[in-house]
Amino acid sequence: MLIDHIDIHNRALLLDVDGTILDIAATPREVTVPSRLKQALAKLEEETKGALAFVSGRSLADLDRLFAPLRLRRAAPPPAAHQKNRLEKLRRAFRLG
Repeated sequence: MLIDHIDIHNRALLLDVDGTILDIAATPREVTVPSRLKQALAKLEEETKGALAFVSGRSLADLDRLFAPLRLRRAAPPPAAHQKNRLEKLRRAFRLG
C-alpha cells in the first residue's frame, strides 16, 4: 500500500473535514466526531510534530467545537464581513457590478 511508504515524520498533512474524515449529516450541526477519531488525530499530530491541519469551509469556532478538546491547526474561510469586502473588491476590479 502507498500509505506504507509515506514517512509522516517529515510531511505536513492537511485533512479535509466534511465528507472526508467526517460523515455527512442532515445538517452541519448534526455532525459528530467519534472519540476514537479524536484520539487518532491527537496521536497523528504528535507523530507529525504538529504538522497536521484541518481544511474546511466551516468556521474556526465550529471546528473547535466539533473537535474539542483538540486544538489542531486549521484553515477555514474568513468571516462573512471580510468575504463580502473581498467580493466587492473583485467585482470592482473586474467591473462585474
